[in-house]
Amino acid sequence: HLRGVLIAIQPIHIHLIATRLLSEKSTPYFFETRKKDIGKSTAEWYHEHEGTAWRKSTPHFSAITALLKETDGPYFMGGVVSYVDFIWAAVLLFFQTLGDDVFTNVLKASGDDGESFKALLEAVQPWSTRNDF
Repeated sequence: HLRGVLIAIQPIHIHLIATRLLSEKSTPYFFETRKKDIGKSTAEWYHEHEGTAWRKSTPHFSAITALLKETDGPYFMGGVVSYVDFIWAAVLLFFQTLGDDVFTNVLKASGDDGESFKALLEAVQPWSTRNDF
């Protein structure tokens, strides 16, 4: 389901990586190489697919929520943290970094208003909070 999520919202996150995360110096190369890959600008791709991308991603987000809810949580294996928790938490943190608008859509697509995703992020905070700046 992770692959399904990433493929479904690729038009969104590819464009927003360039416009929200990369430095001004890095964006020309990023835009140029992505245009070769997808056959159009990332902006065109984004605007053509933004609405449908979220709809296509919803079943995948909901399936991940269902996996989290198979146990008492907050982790996929209940009270035991595992590799998959860190992978999914990293993906959620990436979406959060792209912006509140993106993260809000992720939570809406989750199937439980993001409660399971937020619980997982809270549970992995000891590992995801940086204190070495």
